[in-house]
Amino acid sequence: MATKDEKAKKVIEEPITAKAAEERTYCYIGPNLPDGVLKKNSLIIGTKKAIKEKFKNEIEKYKQLEQLIIPVENLAEAKAKVESDGNILNKYYRDIASTVAANKEGGK
Repeated sequence: MATKDEKAKKVIEEPITAKAAEERTYCYIGPNLPDGVLKKNSLIIGTKKAIKEKFKNEIEKYKQLEQLIIPVENLAEAKAKVESDGNILNKYYRDIASTVAANKEGGK
């Protein structure tokens, strides 16, 4: 049976290690991005490569964004982690939210 740390690692690494040619359903669990480009809880269907290409500009702007696009099979566990202080997914969420807020205040 997998340990708690191994399960946590799977949730975090799953978005990166998913087979590039495999079409799946993902959910973005990060904060809303400016101009409605990507909204929290958006479902995205496609291959990992196609999704990365579609959101290329956003991933360049918000480096942690890719880690918050989670396969729906791992959604419940990942959402719990995003809401838990001290978790890496929570940090990614807060980093993106801070960057969005700073850009909004700066008029960028």
